[in-house]
Amino acid sequence: MINVSILGCVLGLLLLAVPFYVMFKYRLRIMDVVLASLVRMVLTMGVVGGMVYAAIAYDKLWLNIVLTVMMIVAGAVLAVRRSRLNMRRLMVPMLAGMSVATLVVAAYVQYLVVGVESPLSAKMLLPVAGMLVAGVMTSNAKALHAYYVGLANHSQLYDYLVGNGATHRQAVNYFVRRALEANMVPHARYMAYTVVTVAPAMAWAMVMSGAGVVAAGVVTVMMAVAAMAASVLSLMVALIVGRKYCFDDYMALKKDVAK
Repeated sequence: MINVSILGCVLGLLLLAVPFYVMFKYRLRIMDVVLASLVRMVLTMGVVGGMVYAAIAYDKLWLNIVLTVMMIVAGAVLAVRRSRLNMRRLMVPMLAGMSVATLVVAAYVQYLVVGVESPLSAKMLLPVAGMLVAGVMTSNAKALHAYYVGLANHSQLYDYLVGNGATHRQAVNYFVRRALEANMVPHARYMAYTVVTVAPAMAWAMVMSGAGVVAAGVVTVMMAVAAMAASVLSLMVALIVGRKYCFDDYMALKKDVAK
């Protein structure tokens, strides 16, 4: 069990003396950037830490669900913004995809993979949902951009296929493959990268929190796999729901989607 005292925090902050001394000695003009980043990090961690502390201390089902929904909504908004697509057209499809993927995969991981006793508690639901939302958000932003911008830039290919008897599903098959590649490649790279960077740190943090070494390693791997599964599921749901919001009655892409 880790216990950090106020004195420990002060001693930890004293480590900043090393980079600050180097910046002062060599007259590096980045002091304001470092201080601003440090202040933003402290404030962000203070707000997030306060919310997490309150959620764990209160630990009510309704509050856990509300916080999970807030994470999903925030993740959907950021995903659409990063995709540089029309927020009005894509918000509902992205929200539907992220909601289904996060809740289904989170339930699957907690009930069947990890087998926790209280999967809806704040200690279990919020971290799992948060990691899934973060994994879905970045990859789906790239995937949605590839899909809708590809359709907008190559509309003649789509019109040609439809004009020659292809169904909507057949006509967009090429663009769906591009979207899936844009979705899955970052996750594949992350899984290769995480072996030597994030995974050891995450596993070590779990060990220090009381988890077994084997359990920490397994959970770390399973969360990377779960993030990829949630991302793909979210994208497919978003594309299916998006047919209603992004295509007209003649199944042509609306002009304001890829603005």
